[in-house]
Amino acid sequence: MDDLQNRFNSAAEHVQLIAEQTSKSDLLKLYGLYKQSTCHGDFDSAPKPGFFDFKGKEKYNAWLQVSRLDQNESRLKYIKLVQSISPDYVYDSAVRSSNSMTKTVSRMVPQAENGEQLHYFLAQDRLKYDGGFPPC
Repeated sequence: MDDLQNRFNSAAEHVQLIAEQTSKSDLLKLYGLYKQSTCHGDFDSAPKPGFFDFKGKEKYNAWLQVSRLDQNESRLKYIKLVQSISPDYVYDSAVRSSNSMTKTVSRMVPQAENGEQLHYFLAQDRLKYDGGFPPC
């Protein structure tokens, strides 16, 4: 595995630790870059989310914004974004597993203070299908 892939895997692992404290807009940017990095070339064949699938549309649009980047460029942008979101992030050379891409980073975040509703936001996909568009 090349160095860029290892650095990308390390950054993806770090996102799991910071997802709860990360803004929704940053998580969407990370999502788009992650999808482009791991599913490069598959955007054009990805189904569009349904009319009432608002979360799916957000995720789809996040990927659309970076869908023309090549795989290495999207990995570099992902790493730089993680570094800007979490200045304490440092590359962990011990993270080399390509399996890091299959771990869940979904976090349940209360939408209301009374906790009536919860929503899932996937900072990364390829984990589990949550009703949005399927992983590549």
